Amino acid sequence: MLEARKPAQSAIQFSPRSGKQWEKLPPACRPGGLGDFLRDFGKIIAILILLLLLSGLESCRKDHQAQKANVPSPRIVSLAPNLTEIVFALGMGDHLVGVTDHCNYPPEAKTRPRLGGLKNISLESVVAQEPDVVLATEDGNEPGFLDQLTELGLKVKTYQPGNLDQVLETIIAVGEELGKKEQAEILARELKEKQADAQAGLAGAEPVPIFLFFQREPLISAGPGTFANDLIQKAGGINLAGDARIPYPHYSLEKVIEKAPKVIIDVSMGEVGNAQEEANQYWSKWPDLPAVRDQRIYVLDQDLITRPGPRLFQGLLELAKILHPERFQ
Repeated sequence: MLEARKPAQSAIQFSPRSGKQWEKLPPACRPGGLGDFLRDFGKIIAILILLLLLSGLESCRKDHQAQKANVPSPRIVSLAPNLTEIVFALGMGDHLVGVTDHCNYPPEAKTRPRLGGLKNISLESVVAQEPDVVLATEDGNEPGFLDQLTELGLKVKTYQPGNLDQVLETIIAVGEELGKKEQAEILARELKEKQADAQAGLAGAEPVPIFLFFQREPLISAGPGTFANDLIQKAGGINLAGDARIPYPHYSLEKVIEKAPKVIIDVSMGEVGNAQEEANQYWSKWPDLPAVRDQRIYVLDQDLITRPGPRLFQGLLELAKILHPERFQ
């Protein structure tokens, strides 16, 4: 007769009272062994990482608050180089919390937070600066973008000067917006006097036929409706592209030779010294041009004749000296 078998016992029996039984387990599996240590250590590391993240967020928050506290009110975002120059000219540069990538003057403008180009400014970056006012231009900035800023509750002021007189009006309008009306009126008066002095020196001078080019291949000139056209007329010149149908007409070399300019001005976006040498070399290929024959090829900083801010009046004086040097000796 077969005897009933007893249930098989586990190879290892665990008893809280028997420490020797735990010794039969691998070291990593024993209570208080390496396995428990690694699990506990992992929890500690996770907690430390969480604490570091929280500390970093708090530090960023405090830095943002400190940065905001260091900028006096009103906090200004400028979305155009000419408006940035006006803000600095009014002594409000410390209030700027955002500018475009093209805002390069005065040199301090380069130290302000960059928000992008005129046409690709980041909406989030503007909002993050928490500006009290956003200064913009009607044709330089995208209307839809400005509408978005307004819909988000930001105060947006737009300006669009078209000539020297309107630049002065813009300076005063910006000054009123920023609480600097008196300073703006003083600046506008000084600039107006600079214009008057330049034009007084031109009294009775015979206008000089001139071409002003923004580009050579193809040749693109300053036509009607541009600041350069306004400056040429006020500086005692005749803009040979003034009769064009568009602001920036293209010209063939044959047409330029036909119009026989006595002065040719190339605008430069870089170092004027290097640009002057390049201009001389380029135009020297047409020695019959009066401007080449008489060595009256010049280079001007583009910002002085295209950027509708305070330095436009400096551009007027520079242009007057080029066209009528005998009047400004």
